[in-house]
Amino acid sequence: MSYSEHKAKIDTREVAAGLLLLVTGGAAALQAYSFDDESRMFPLVVAILLAMTGVAIAIHSIVKPTFREPVIRKISGVVLVALIVAAWAAAFAGGAGFVLPTFAMQVALIWLTGIRRPVYIVGIAALVTALAYLLFVGLLDIPMPQSFLPGVLQGY
Repeated sequence: MSYSEHKAKIDTREVAAGLLLLVTGGAAALQAYSFDDESRMFPLVVAILLAMTGVAIAIHSIVKPTFREPVIRKISGVVLVALIVAAWAAAFAGGAGFVLPTFAMQVALIWLTGIRRPVYIVGIAALVTALAYLLFVGLLDIPMPQSFLPGVLQGY
């Protein structure tokens, strides 16, 4: 690789994405203020987190050095992630429940990031799956569809 491919440059696409998230989060937070007291907290917290994520992305893109990755490698990664998410959706809709497909999807996505420590992968995947389940079922009270799992595991 030539030296120009390793030169530190600001990735304007990431800065723009960060600023877009900041503006979207800010607008959503302003909208959430108009909600009544009972339903304001959750959308307000999510909007603020979205805005903070945008700020972090923008700052990170300015601070970090960049290098050009081959386009085919970027596209193949995106396609692979899309296939993993499609397989998750098919398993979820096909009756495999929520926990097993979500855990498997998390393991696959974490593996794709380059992490290769099995205990770490399983731990993070289990944590994300548990938090997602608690969010959707416990906090938001969204019922899970019927699954082909044994009766004891129905609803998971």
